Amino acid sequence: WMENKSKIEALCKKKDGTFFSTSNFSIGMNIRFKLNEFLAKLISHYPEYEVKISEKHHSKKKDIPSGSAMTLSHGIEANHPHKNKWQLMQPQSPGNPDVINIHSTREGTITGEHYVTYQSQTEKIEINHIAFDRWCFATGAILAAEFSLSNSGILNMDDLLFSDDE
Repeated sequence: WMENKSKIEALCKKKDGTFFSTSNFSIGMNIRFKLNEFLAKLISHYPEYEVKISEKHHSKKKDIPSGSAMTLSHGIEANHPHKNKWQLMQPQSPGNPDVINIHSTREGTITGEHYVTYQSQTEKIEINHIAFDRWCFATGAILAAEFSLSNSGILNMDDLLFSDDE
C-alpha cells in the first residue's frame, strides 16, 4: 500500500483527519530504528565496515524484505553517505560497497528478528531486535490508537515515542 501513502496523507489533510502509520508497532523496534540511524552516522566515517541487514519471519509472511528491514535500510541510507541503495542478498553475488545487502528468511513460526551488522576485517558490530510474540505489536498499536485520539494530522511512531526528546 506504500505506493498510495501520499494519496492517503493528502486526503487526510484535506479532511482534517488523523492518519497514523508505521512499518512496525513494536516500541522496542522503533527504539532500534533510532539506534540504527545513530550507528550509521557514526560508522559512516569508517569505510572499512561493510553493512548487512538480516531478517527472519514466519513462513506465511508475504513481503520480502519486510517493512521493518526497509525502514532499517532507509535509516542507513539517510545517515551513511556511502550507502545509497539496498538489494536482496543473492548467493554468490559480488559485493558492492554502495549497496546494503538484505538477507530475508521465511521459516517456521518466527515472530520477527532483525539484525544490522557492520563488519570489518578485524571486528563486527551487531544490533538486533527479536520479537518473542505478537503482543509487542499489539501494545504499540493500542498506544498509537490512544495517542491518535488526542493528536491529529499525519502521525507516526516518532511522534508517539520521541516527540519530547528532540
